[in-house]
Amino acid sequence: MRMNNYNTQLLNSFKFNLFNSPQGNQISPAMKDAYVLLYRNILLSTEMTDKELYQLAKKIKPIVRLRRISMHKYILAVGQDRSDDLIVFADTYPLFESYFYGFDIDRAYHVNEKPFIVLERELKQTAEFTCYHVCDDEQTFLRPTAAEVLQQMPEEMNTEDVCAFEITFPSLEHRNIYDSVLKKNISTVKLYTLPNGLPELVQKQPVYLRKDDVGYPSLFE
Repeated sequence: MRMNNYNTQLLNSFKFNLFNSPQGNQISPAMKDAYVLLYRNILLSTEMTDKELYQLAKKIKPIVRLRRISMHKYILAVGQDRSDDLIVFADTYPLFESYFYGFDIDRAYHVNEKPFIVLERELKQTAEFTCYHVCDDEQTFLRPTAAEVLQQMPEEMNTEDVCAFEITFPSLEHRNIYDSVLKKNISTVKLYTLPNGLPELVQKQPVYLRKDDVGYPSLFE
């Protein structure tokens, strides 16, 4: 079963009613258990086979919005002095490993020393959805993975022309992006189309599921 938008709304509605109940923060253990159970039934049932995940990862790639980078690097990347964000396709990372934390412009460079740049005016957002991410025990770092996004993407949002996604967090304040019951970080994922689809070099990027797969040919080609 793949998650759909109705299931997302159901979970969000349950959460809203739970945390805005007359009891306030005094939520009973039974209510917490019910919330966790609903989460498991809806989200954990979205897990795909490795082949399904691989095929989806070939079609839809992560983009990263790089802020506060040095102007020198920016000029090298886009060829002119511009003040808006630089958007690039993420370098090849295993799907179950996070490409998000510590991302730098240098990691976006290919063998030809040019990053896979995305012009913001070409991005057309088609949808967005709430996504839940495993975090470390101390909840200190944001470590979302492409696998989490692709597995939780509502099936009806996976239209033929969607080719990129962007993970966004409304805040870097822990309380605003952390679900204390589920012990998960929460993001908003935006889906995009591009007028000419994925650039050819991005299409040719290898897809690795896990760290041990890096450097080996895929079983699903």
